[in-house]
Amino acid sequence: MLSLLNRGHPLKTLHLITWHSTFLSTSTRRMEKRTQPKWSTPNQNVQDVPLPNVYLYNSLTLRKDLFVPQDERCVKWYTCGPTVYDVSHMGHARTYIVFDVIRRVLMDYFNFKVIYVLNITDIDDKIIKRARQNHLISDYQLKDPDLATVVSDISKGIQRIKSKILSESDPDKKAYLNSEVDRLISLLSTVPPDKENAVNYLILNARDAIADTLDAVYGDSITDHRIFEVLARHFEKEYLVDMKSLNIIPPSVLVRVTEYIDAIIKYVKQIIKNGFAYVAPSGSVYFDTNRFASSPNHFYAKLVPTAYGDTDQLESGEGELCIMGEKKSLNDFALWKASKPGEPAWPSPWGKGRPGWHIECSVMASDILGDTLDIHSGGVDLKFPHHDNELAQSEAYFGHSHWVNYFLHSGHLTISGCKMSKSLKNFITIRDALKTHSARQIRLTFLLHSWRDTMDYSADTLAEAVGYEKQLVDFLYTCSNIQFLANQSLSNKSTLEETENSDFRQILIDIQHKVYNALCDSCDTRSVLDYLKILMSEADSKIFSHIQPNKCISNLADDAFAAGRFILQLLRIFGVADHTAVATGSPVPCGAIVAGGKIPEHHECIPLREFDETAFGFRSWLSLDTLTEERLVTTVQKSLEASSLFVQTIINEG
Repeated sequence: MLSLLNRGHPLKTLHLITWHSTFLSTSTRRMEKRTQPKWSTPNQNVQDVPLPNVYLYNSLTLRKDLFVPQDERCVKWYTCGPTVYDVSHMGHARTYIVFDVIRRVLMDYFNFKVIYVLNITDIDDKIIKRARQNHLISDYQLKDPDLATVVSDISKGIQRIKSKILSESDPDKKAYLNSEVDRLISLLSTVPPDKENAVNYLILNARDAIADTLDAVYGDSITDHRIFEVLARHFEKEYLVDMKSLNIIPPSVLVRVTEYIDAIIKYVKQIIKNGFAYVAPSGSVYFDTNRFASSPNHFYAKLVPTAYGDTDQLESGEGELCIMGEKKSLNDFALWKASKPGEPAWPSPWGKGRPGWHIECSVMASDILGDTLDIHSGGVDLKFPHHDNELAQSEAYFGHSHWVNYFLHSGHLTISGCKMSKSLKNFITIRDALKTHSARQIRLTFLLHSWRDTMDYSADTLAEAVGYEKQLVDFLYTCSNIQFLANQSLSNKSTLEETENSDFRQILIDIQHKVYNALCDSCDTRSVLDYLKILMSEADSKIFSHIQPNKCISNLADDAFAAGRFILQLLRIFGVADHTAVATGSPVPCGAIVAGGKIPEHHECIPLREFDETAFGFRSWLSLDTLTEERLVTTVQKSLEASSLFVQTIINEG
């Protein structure tokens, strides 16, 4: 730990000495707390409503816990939204798709009512710095700097990066910064291609380094604070468009930090009143982490107990623009930041300032959902310090120890085995991903893996999803073709012998129950898709291979329709299939429990012979896509061609 003293700023070093002595004096008292605290199943306000035995993997316990919402069927759920300073990438896509799937399953499969709140972080150090840099680099280019000035500014940028390398502890970031230094040094000696203007070429390829230099010198001179809102609104709009492109259901409530400034100030005042925060000389307000951790009724770092005292992670959570050397302990974090020149500011009892990062989520979630959330979710990278700090400040505000009952974290996403990170410039934007693969294929990619495990986004994983999609499409086309053939055979029923019934319907029922159990098991979509593959294989051997000439196949068509409908209903819930007429209804097996009671005995499949001519289209369209005139014409043509070929093959073989 003391080796940290050799890294970085003198004020930080002095503060580390103070913090280290404080930590040693209280570590014995807190030592028994360095494992996760005891957790118990929440009590329901009303207990006479039947609920399914759904288990969710809970980061507060590192196990699958029985899911019991506080208020009967109503689920209060908050998800950390994006910090809107840049384009959304596939890491965002995975997080919001997997929680979209779980939300859909809880609502449309298990019959819960979900209030889903998502925030937009539109005040943050990253937004401030990016907006200033964009503004300054635009002015810089308008001034048409000469070559010597640009070279000098790039050289200053290189020196700034070298300074960052000295204090950087993350090996991946350090490696990236070193490679960036090498790239910029090489750039300075590179001849621009095709007689391109040297100044423009250098600015284009060293934009970040120049912008960082300009911000360090001129950032505090920015007085037009509209630039921060313009940047945030732009990338918020981009994010929402991306989410729609991925077929993600909009949140029940969308909140923004800028809409909650007064509420944040009141929240911080109450934490101070409760004795868990203090005002620094600058006007910043900090959470007293050691005071909170020493309280017998509270526990700090519930999600990652071993991270208590990890100064590198704590510092990363404070942002680049924090004021050094004024905290009682390096464990403390900002609830309210005194604004410096060049930063947005709002009046408060402690002077002009802006909210800290962590406090924003606590205030917005509590305002909509109350003093206890059923579910809080976000990416696994937010566990510590962000989510642990949220828990601490919220429980300090409310005076209890159960602000969140179930914490869900989506797993890391790597790119071909390498860590995905904006700071490392190693990421794929959602829009670039959608240029090569459809939203359905991307969703299937994530469904084929556990939502909480690290997953590699690579050509192989995408190929698996594309292959699975093809299997689904082929299966549904075959089911549709069988409906056409069966309809034709009905007109000749008096002269055709009925095919024997197989045991396929029991296989379908067994698969339905296995799917139910898999979804109860922390929404195990990977197993569900495996079961659907088994079902399609069984249909091939027990239905498709039994189509014979001179046989009435209406019973086989009924089985094919039942299987196709079940698959479409399930995929519609997952957000993979459109909400077609066939996909309407519940795929939950008879007798299974959902929120509110047991699924009654029912007959999902109406026998083909009971359909009249006008209703036959309902049976004949089994597709992942909504029926449109263009799709209908294309599909009917393909189905007729396939049916004709199918019949001809049977005749030839007969």
